Amino acid sequence: MPDLSMRITDMEFSPTRKLLPLAEKAKKEGVEVFHLNIGQPDIPSPESFFRALESYKGVEGTGINSYVVSQGLESLRKAFVDYIRLTVENVSDLSAGNCMITMGCSEALERLAFTLFNRGDKVIVPEPYYTNYNSFFGIHDVEIVPYTTGIDDNFSLGDIAPTIKRMVEADDRIRGILITNPNNPTGCVYTERELIGLAKVAEEHDLWLISDEVYREFVYDMEKPRSVLSIESARNNTVVLESVSKRWSSCGCRVGAVFSYNKDLMQNFLKVLQSRLSGSRVDQTAVCAMIESDVRILRERLSGKRDELTEVEKARDEYDRKRRATYDVLKAHGIKCGYPKGALYVVADLGEKNGDPIDAEDFCRFMLEEFRVNKKTVMVTFAGPFYKTSVFGKSQIRIAFVLSPEKMKEAAEILCRGIEEYRKR
Repeated sequence: MPDLSMRITDMEFSPTRKLLPLAEKAKKEGVEVFHLNIGQPDIPSPESFFRALESYKGVEGTGINSYVVSQGLESLRKAFVDYIRLTVENVSDLSAGNCMITMGCSEALERLAFTLFNRGDKVIVPEPYYTNYNSFFGIHDVEIVPYTTGIDDNFSLGDIAPTIKRMVEADDRIRGILITNPNNPTGCVYTERELIGLAKVAEEHDLWLISDEVYREFVYDMEKPRSVLSIESARNNTVVLESVSKRWSSCGCRVGAVFSYNKDLMQNFLKVLQSRLSGSRVDQTAVCAMIESDVRILRERLSGKRDELTEVEKARDEYDRKRRATYDVLKAHGIKCGYPKGALYVVADLGEKNGDPIDAEDFCRFMLEEFRVNKKTVMVTFAGPFYKTSVFGKSQIRIAFVLSPEKMKEAAEILCRGIEEYRKR
């Protein structure tokens, strides 16, 4: 039998899905499993999305469901731009020419890795980070160089700019920086000072600064949404990734976008989009209507004609309630965890057992295979694979607060009881 490539055999399975067979087995045994392992919203997609689907009749009502231009529907690109101009500072000159539509943020980053970097290049990424970044860069032989953040400092970047400056000066193969803001898996929200510092280093050393901003408006405690698009001095170095998956509760649409003021990048990025011909006209049409609905609310609010929350703002407030329900239970049980100021996740540390860090993956298996409270259990994600540095994250788990506040409270109580029981084993 022919051999598979070394690239695919070296690739790891997703930690968020690795233990799904155990969850399915538990369900078949009559156990209710609270899925806190993946950022799948339980908030319904906006009605404007479904109305657009119902009325869809192909191109201009002809019944023909044709290809879309590779860069995406112009109406959708304009809607995305309008939304960003209304929610992000200092981008009044952003235009549809600065935007290209992708099949989710995942496609955007994988194809950006091909567009921006050569084989053997390196990209600095603060760890812990979204595990699929390893695949997006790895298939193009681009290496991730971690910048480690810690739970004791709530995963802040700290004095990152001078450190990255030294890293770049010591290794000329480093060609970029990638951040997720707000962060998955930690929920950390980076400060304006940290972002400006990163942009300055990128500009001084001719690096790409890629900012994954799919959770941008999901910030809490009066935090302010921030984008590197606002940093005018580094416009030719910055690239922003967008998606409708979480903020508009539309993971199944697979619609994302790339934004940049760098004309050379955008012109060449079109080549890789043309290589896959087209995204989905149906999805892009419905997503366009969904974003345009929020744009109308924002514009009417500015003119004083309307005082109503957008779909994104409604979702943000609901996630804030889920977040508080989860965090309060964890702290009440004395579980060490980060304090999430954004996104949909919190990282918790299981501590030690007999002087050694608890094996988080084994704990996750224990929850699915053995631990039950009234025939209920919880599935979370072991956090080790979110780190490139293998010594970190072994005893940590990521919890996605994606269920109702009531269910999150119940699930967190079960989880904490499971941690206490596991420590006694």
